[in-house]
Amino acid sequence: MKKTTYIIILIFITLNISAQIPAKIKFQAIARDVNGQPMINQQVSLKIKIRTDYMDGSIVYSESHDITSNLSGIIYLNIGEGVGVSGNLMTIDWIGSNHFIEVIINGTSIGITQIMAVPFAMHAELAEEVDDIDYENVTNKPDIPSDMSQLTDFTNKIFSGDYTQLRNIPAFSGSYNDLFNTPEIITSFSNLTDETGVLEKIDFYSLNNRPTFPSNSYLALINKPDIKTKISQFTDADNKVFSGKYEDLINKPYIFSGKYIDLTNKPLIPTQISEFTDVNEKLKNVKFADINPTVDIFDGNFYNLTDLNLPADIKDFTDNNNLIFDGDYNNLIEKPFISKDYTHLTGKPTIPYDIKDLTDNSNLLTNLKYENLNGAPSELTKLSQLTDDLIFIRIEGDGSTTNELQNIKQVLNKGASASGNRIVNLNDPSNNSDIATKLYIDALEARYNALKKRVDNFFAGTGVEAMVNQGKTIQEIKNMGLTIDKSVGSSKNQENNSFEWIGIGDQIWTKKNIDVKIFSDDSNTSIPKGPDTPPDNDLSGETPQTYWFEYNNANNEEALGLLYTWNVITDSKNVCPKGWRVPTETDWNQLIAFIEGQPNGNPAGKALKANEMWITTNGLDIAQLRVIPSGIRNANGTFEGADGKQTRVWLNTEESGNGKYKEFKHTNDNIVSGTANKNDAYSVRCIKE
Repeated sequence: MKKTTYIIILIFITLNISAQIPAKIKFQAIARDVNGQPMINQQVSLKIKIRTDYMDGSIVYSESHDITSNLSGIIYLNIGEGVGVSGNLMTIDWIGSNHFIEVIINGTSIGITQIMAVPFAMHAELAEEVDDIDYENVTNKPDIPSDMSQLTDFTNKIFSGDYTQLRNIPAFSGSYNDLFNTPEIITSFSNLTDETGVLEKIDFYSLNNRPTFPSNSYLALINKPDIKTKISQFTDADNKVFSGKYEDLINKPYIFSGKYIDLTNKPLIPTQISEFTDVNEKLKNVKFADINPTVDIFDGNFYNLTDLNLPADIKDFTDNNNLIFDGDYNNLIEKPFISKDYTHLTGKPTIPYDIKDLTDNSNLLTNLKYENLNGAPSELTKLSQLTDDLIFIRIEGDGSTTNELQNIKQVLNKGASASGNRIVNLNDPSNNSDIATKLYIDALEARYNALKKRVDNFFAGTGVEAMVNQGKTIQEIKNMGLTIDKSVGSSKNQENNSFEWIGIGDQIWTKKNIDVKIFSDDSNTSIPKGPDTPPDNDLSGETPQTYWFEYNNANNEEALGLLYTWNVITDSKNVCPKGWRVPTETDWNQLIAFIEGQPNGNPAGKALKANEMWITTNGLDIAQLRVIPSGIRNANGTFEGADGKQTRVWLNTEESGNGKYKEFKHTNDNIVSGTANKNDAYSVRCIKE
């Protein structure tokens, strides 16, 4: 499985709207991948939604953008210049309500943020209706200096910005030379060497103030630990080593038995009804009946149920003879007829059991007999009729007794040909009349295989697979004299993954539905993934370029491939690998005509469907194209067909504004053509150019 890239985005919104362009909001963001790296020069599908009052409030405005990030991964756009616009920025009540902006990247919502600044230019018309306000009448107005002296210091100077003119300048100059207590820094190599010019070795004994030890003996250490060296040091007062038994422990803890009766401070558990009632024999706690004494409470007694209809007498369980059914099949009424006896069958065929049942009135077989055939040859019934006096078979195919049925001695005596030539060497025939033996044929076959291997090795780079991978077209391959039908091979797609293909007639097809997530153009543009969550996944009224996993389950990608909208498969950036394309209706009709023109005469749907995965009738997979029930996705967001019932593959053909497809179903041996909403998502096969 290939790794999926998600979009992480940080949002910066500038609500800075000029009077000249009052219906636009500047938007800036940076797109990052799952590793936090900026996504440079990559296409992003972005949707903006503005909600009112609350984060999940009503959507008052929405629009979409397909935009490419710059060299820093930054995205710039103006809200108000998108496509698929719903609502009007100018009619939003920016003053009277709170508003929130939701950003959706490649079908995934990455967050909702409150718009804190009110776009003042969008309510400029409201401002025009306000009466002029005299500044002198404004309260809490700031004190505005009216004299130059109010902006200067006591020397009547405005601060020049010169550091040296600052008051209370810090003393440290920032220069290393002005530091005190600086360490001595060795700047010469000679300071690191001894008198011989060799780098001085620093060892423990050359250290200043190194510690001294009187001895390296353990006995000379102070504060040594007490190490036990005698068994008596491990024993008790009785000179015994602890046995390890619980009963030999002293001051052993008490271990609870687990029995209730051994508990201390046990709670009192009431055992009599009197323990639950007070002196008036009322429950000490509030009873339900005391809360609402008018309620008729069911007491749980089965016989107090209403509408109770129980058999009241044994005869309610018995038949007219007052007998309970004993379980005997023979006592059943209207029992089914069950018998393995042939004589009990109805409508059985008549089986003749006498020879006369097979003959007519003249005692002849009612069917044609050999002796009743016209011109039947006479049959030889004795061995003597087939042999001569020497008991050799004497009657040959041409009536002769001398030229065909001789034994080997006669053959060698008479010669191998009409001219009397004899066989000279059975192992090495050289004359036209010589017999080629198995030994000779085996040797010839070995020489042929050895020669074929040498030829195959010599021309290994000129087969159909090699030509396909060199980018040759079908016509160029045919011009080389190579046979395309039944050729097989493996190539690489734009994601550098291998895919298998099969030659069928004069066409080469991919053997599986494609599952790529980028186009094969030089920029390897990403194909956006469609939204999974309603209501955004209903694309009936939009024109998206998206792909889906069947049932939104990524585990289906390997087996079923991906489902694409029609706009993906018709994009000039090409969803198929380089040198391949999405087939047209003409391509599919050529394939169908070739399959149905084969000697077996099977319908194309039955012949091309895989011999597995279909719920009822699997196909024959004659051409090894292995069409499987990979399902479909409808524009409204529903999935169907991947339960073994159906698949549709897009054609690069349009009809009346809709995309065309070919459909395979488990109930139909034929392939059906149809048109569909371009926002439906179907499987795609590719064909070699």
